[in-house]
Amino acid sequence: MNRKFIHNDIGINSIQTTRDRLKEVNASFQILEIKDGVNLFRNPQQTMDKLATLIPGLQKGVKGINDFWFGAITKSKEGIVPVYVPNLLNTQEKVLDIPAINTIINQELQNLEVNAKKVIVYYIDIDDQPALEKFIKDNNVTEIEIELKDLKNLLHDVVIEDDFNYQWLMIYDKGEITSNEKDINHYQLTINNFRSDRLIQKINEFNQKGNLQSIAKGKKFKPIHISEEGLELIELIALDCENSEGQWHSSTEIKIDKLGYVMKDGTKTKEFWDGKITSVRKPKRLKIRNISGDETIKILNMSLL
Repeated sequence: MNRKFIHNDIGINSIQTTRDRLKEVNASFQILEIKDGVNLFRNPQQTMDKLATLIPGLQKGVKGINDFWFGAITKSKEGIVPVYVPNLLNTQEKVLDIPAINTIINQELQNLEVNAKKVIVYYIDIDDQPALEKFIKDNNVTEIEIELKDLKNLLHDVVIEDDFNYQWLMIYDKGEITSNEKDINHYQLTINNFRSDRLIQKINEFNQKGNLQSIAKGKKFKPIHISEEGLELIELIALDCENSEGQWHSSTEIKIDKLGYVMKDGTKTKEFWDGKITSVRKPKRLKIRNISGDETIKILNMSLL
């Protein structure tokens, strides 16, 4: 109907479903990412675990620092500096506002058992920062300095990716391997193995819970088993033959359904995926999407062939 529209969604699975449907009908579209911190909530537990290693000098379990604080940093001039990080598993802590900072000023600073000169408060979103800073100035009766820091800046370039191993071949028209680009009929990529720590953790939690429930009911539980190669955790694999950076362009892609059948460039088939994807053009980037919607993109070094 020649309509132009914007689709906005926090759920990566919803976004990818919409993308796949648009691709099936050969629609022209772009996917734009807004770096506003929403992506922090896609893998909240992973992100929280990672944060402990991303904040320089952070120590956990410091004596005199209660559980309200994420940890503390020891500095030569300022001594022990408690650090607050919002709990990504609790969406109510997403916005730092006056009630939240009031709790810190009139409760948590008072409860500190260490002689702190400064605390660091990380936030994801902030409600009227000038008003918040004025509130701190007018109401902080302690001599402890409160430094506000944007958590998004800390995580801007941090990506928690899945791991995989692959192999490239350049093939003649007769199916023979070649190293001469003039003779190449197509490029073939084979995924040898795929690992997603996040998915494996979720599957293990499911198996443990299911086993306990089955024991309680006196029934036998059939757990989910992941193969050593882990290829069943892959939902989509795509190649970009145009750009090695910037906006992604799928030159060719394969989507795998839950039964293992493949859809090649939007066309359904009755073929089972064999771990391979081919391209008549020289690929520059590879994208893999796992079954929970997380995507990993790698630049391909064709000189390794």
